[in-house]
Amino acid sequence: MSNLDRPRPRPGRERGLSLLELLAGLVVGMLVMMSALATLLLSREAAGAVADLSQLQQQGAYALHVIGLQFRQAGAVELMRNEVTGRYAFGPSRAQAAGTDFAVFGVDGKGAAPDKVSVAFAAAAWAKAPGQYDCSGSGVSGGERVDATFEVDAKGQLSCTGRRKQPLVSGVADFQVRYRVATSDGVQIMAAREVEALKRWGAVAAIEICLDLQGSEKSPQAGQVYRGCDGDRPSNGRAHLVSRNVFSVRPQ
Repeated sequence: MSNLDRPRPRPGRERGLSLLELLAGLVVGMLVMMSALATLLLSREAAGAVADLSQLQQQGAYALHVIGLQFRQAGAVELMRNEVTGRYAFGPSRAQAAGTDFAVFGVDGKGAAPDKVSVAFAAAAWAKAPGQYDCSGSGVSGGERVDATFEVDAKGQLSCTGRRKQPLVSGVADFQVRYRVATSDGVQIMAAREVEALKRWGAVAAIEICLDLQGSEKSPQAGQVYRGCDGDRPSNGRAHLVSRNVFSVRPQ
């Protein structure tokens, strides 16, 4: 008998996936994809929050560094060289804040608005021009008066105005200034309106700065409150970094 004449084996019964099995597979696949997508979004949100906080820390440190450079010299006066002895002594003071007769002067913000503060000092008289630079990066000659005014604009930018206006950092949610004033009852912490009412600008011994920076990324703590410069405030879905520092004023 030839191979052609042999009976062929009966093929087995073949069938595809049922509709129920196909739907179950699709559902399982969709769940896996949704889980992977949720993990990816959480990872991206966490990475963005970390990068946002790191940037806030850098901005806060830079802003307080610039502010400190100006305030630590508040009230400094020029040194004059005695041509007979060859020694230096304090000369006439021109270290007065802008528009005032004092080395430090401030204005409280209206309502919950940020404060504004000005400081002035005299550049060293012995330095060659430009012997010093103000907060805007403009050079000043020896013995020249140096002014610095810190304020926050409507866009949330903290700027310093010397010979020109120079933005320092953005994303400022609040900027509060308190003054440590020497009184007969000891040093007291006052707002600008209190110092002005008592006419005690010349007795300011130190300045306390509170800088509240707000991030640009959405925070996982959206809807929660945080401790701001003047108490608890809503986070508005953003990360916040509140930095505080106290700068002593030179004796006048």
